[in-house]
Amino acid sequence: MYKEKLLSQIKILENLQEKIGIYDVSETIQLSGEILRLANKLDELEEEYTATANLDKSFEELSEDKQEKVRRFIEERFIKRN
Repeated sequence: MYKEKLLSQIKILENLQEKIGIYDVSETIQLSGEILRLANKLDELEEEYTATANLDKSFEELSEDKQEKVRRFIEERFIKRN
């Protein structure tokens, strides 16, 4: 989703360069590369957010007893170690 938007922004940038007569290719390539790296990072974050939301929903569907067991497990394995 984000990647498509950013790719369209690159195209707009290229068209703008043609209109104003600035053809700094190396800068355009550098900016385009940075935009694509950021787009990939956004995709990763979106996937992580989706996974977290799914875990939250699954946790809420557990009984209170099982939720408490999960909390204790997390405390014992991850929180107390730090």
